[in-house]
Amino acid sequence: IVAISASIILQLASEFTWAEQNIPILIAIADGFLSLQVMGPWLYRQKLTRRTRPLILQWLTYTSMGLFMAVAILWAIASILTFSLNQMSIGGDKGTLFNIFMGLAVLSAIVGFFQAMLGPKVYQIKIEIPGLPNVFDGLKIVQISDLHIGPILGHRYSARVARMVEELKPDILALTGDLVDGSIEALRD
Repeated sequence: IVAISASIILQLASEFTWAEQNIPILIAIADGFLSLQVMGPWLYRQKLTRRTRPLILQWLTYTSMGLFMAVAILWAIASILTFSLNQMSIGGDKGTLFNIFMGLAVLSAIVGFFQAMLGPKVYQIKIEIPGLPNVFDGLKIVQISDLHIGPILGHRYSARVARMVEELKPDILALTGDLVDGSIEALRD
């Protein structure tokens, strides 16, 4: 995280005069993001109940993690694209590409935040497998992944997901990862 943050700051400083003149501010912003990345998970592991944890800090932590990942991934794509265009002698305005991709990063973080708040979506996919024995005809599998039940999405969210699953009346339930953020003990609150 530190290396990615430093690379982004250095690229900003090399591309934009305003960034070069404001490196201390950019470092302070990066430090803030890094602090949130460490503080949120640490705070969640403390023996605090759901009612005593500072919820706003947890919101900031998890939102900043999403924003940081979006920025890091799209910054890497912008860097690779700029490098490739320059290698092909096509050239490309690094500043414009960087601005576009950073705008996309912020937009994707905002969209991701609201999608998380809306809750999971049900996608129904019918899979036909030639030669499958008739006993499996009509078998309904519900697959759940990436719920991230934890400090932000708690009991009401998990109860809503359980109701959605019950309404689907699955024959098999597949839980495929990232169901919980933090420890089970902390979720009991």
